[in-house]
Amino acid sequence: MAELSIVLPTHRWPEPLARCLAHVAAQRALEHVAAVIVVQDGANPAVDRVLDASGLGARLVRLAHERPRGAASARNLGVAQVRTPATLLLHDDVLLAPDAVAAFVDAGLPTDAGPPSLLGRVTWAPDEPVTPFMHWQARERAGEAEWQHYRTSMVVTATALLQRHRFDERVRASRYEAMELGYRLAHGAAHRIRPAPAAVGWQLRRPSLVDWLARMPALADAACRVAIAAAADPGVADALGVTAARDVDRFVWRDLELAATLTGALEPTVPIPPRATAVYGQLWEWESLATAYRMLEHFFFLSAVRATLGLPPATAVDAAITANEAQVLLLERFARRTRQTQAAAAPHEEERA
Repeated sequence: MAELSIVLPTHRWPEPLARCLAHVAAQRALEHVAAVIVVQDGANPAVDRVLDASGLGARLVRLAHERPRGAASARNLGVAQVRTPATLLLHDDVLLAPDAVAAFVDAGLPTDAGPPSLLGRVTWAPDEPVTPFMHWQARERAGEAEWQHYRTSMVVTATALLQRHRFDERVRASRYEAMELGYRLAHGAAHRIRPAPAAVGWQLRRPSLVDWLARMPALADAACRVAIAAAADPGVADALGVTAARDVDRFVWRDLELAATLTGALEPTVPIPPRATAVYGQLWEWESLATAYRMLEHFFFLSAVRATLGLPPATAVDAAITANEAQVLLLERFARRTRQTQAAAAPHEEERA
């Protein structure tokens, strides 16, 4: 019996969607999937052609917003059409491993409001090179199962819960759109999350540190919206870093310069997976690089939250510089390093050609 439907929003990104749907169609336990509901957040002919060629037959349900309204709205539209007890929320840039659906079924699908949601393990494709930053991102999010770790990239939740507690369409960053719902489910429906590590998905996007830092203003805006919506519980603002951003109005410029220097020095040479010893664990170069990533992420995020809240930028304790000026200098430094790396690689590319 088919107990599961897949809801998959997409926004004018046909190539990854085609790969995503091919992996859905190749599931060894596809008989458990009643429907694959693809919601276009903004109609697009190229996406229509991908859907025509999906090979999913009668399982494919096609919905669309004529103009983009955000992933939360697209998910709500798709979930409203689900007729099975459980719903798998999936991103269009995640490829399901062949046994992913079977692993969810074996873990016990949440078919009513009682059982916990099942959180799949999203990682990087085994045949793709993994950068140190990608490894750090995957390591930071592994094995977490509190409300703030609810993610729409690959999670199975009881359909009745999702239809009763809709996504807040005012939150436009999927990371926080999911957190906001996770908070309401945990506090309004005693909802729990259970990791399902055998259900694996492979992330197609290959983020860089600079790409990630550039996303901080959007993430900060969404974090503030979630904190405001849950203002009755100050623990939410604490968990999301909003309280810390309000309180932290000083920073150490030299530490940020050192973090930027470490990323440039260590990223080209640190092995992935990192080297480790039985006594001391992962060796200094990886721990130093991970600390540098975390420091830069926190600085850019906290600075963006302060800007979102209308607070003055933090100032350095060891230099005549504000957080806004520091961010510009750091991004210019990263851009310069990228240009130098590309210039150094160009002669080798020509030789191979």
